[in-house]
This record gives sequence, C-alpha cells and structure tokens, in this order.
Amino acid sequence: MRIPTWLISAVGLVALTGNAAAQCERHFYNDSAVPFTVGMAASGLCNNFTICVVNPHTTSTLIYFPNPVGLIGIRSVYGVHQFNVAGCYIIHGGSTGEIAVNEPVDGDVTTCGREWSCPGLRRKKSRK
Repeated sequence: MRIPTWLISAVGLVALTGNAAAQCERHFYNDSAVPFTVGMAASGLCNNFTICVVNPHTTSTLIYFPNPVGLIGIRSVYGVHQFNVAGCYIIHGGSTGEIAVNEPVDGDVTTCGREWSCPGLRRKKSRK
C-alpha cells in the first residue's frame, strides 16, 4: 500500500508543532480601580470578542489563536499599549507602566492596584 506524500507531510507537521500550534487560554487580571479595554483583532479573543472592557477588580479570559504572530492592544486612562504576540507570549521591551505582561504566566496581563500602586491620573488644567 502506498501512502500519499501529502499525508506523511501533514502528520509530520502536526507531530512537530504539537502544542505550539494550539490556541491557549490566559487571563487579564484587572486589580485597579479603572476599566481597561483589550483589543486582540486577529490574535485572539477577550471574553469571546475581539474587543472587550475589563472592569475594575475583575478577571477576563484571553484566548490566543495559533497564529504565528498577532497584536494585542491595551488601553486605559493611564495610557495606551500595543504589543506583538507570538503564540501565547506577549513580546515587549522595557517598562510597561501600569500593566505587567506575561505575569503570572506567558500571555497573562496583570494591572497595578494589588502588587504595586497605580500611577496618579493627570488632571487637565482648567481655562479661566
């Protein structure tokens, strides 16, 4: 019996990629007193939507798709962040301010409020 080459290739690809190609579930832990908006576009879902609001002192579910690369955007009154995503890992360099990415595990996001203090909010000067 002859096995088609494409079938051997497909089985080999699945064996080599394993969990790297699987979607993963992570979490957004909002420990702050303000809401955060999360946008995942082609990289995954937040509470089953491409964009969701994570209310203060709540946890939301992040599902990362098995795309090789994607983006996650995070916005609050403290600032706006956009990161590349590779699998279930958020790629960043340097300080991320009011959020900690890949904490406590890769793909998770934790906000200020419990482990460290949130930055003060800037107030607009009033015109007189």
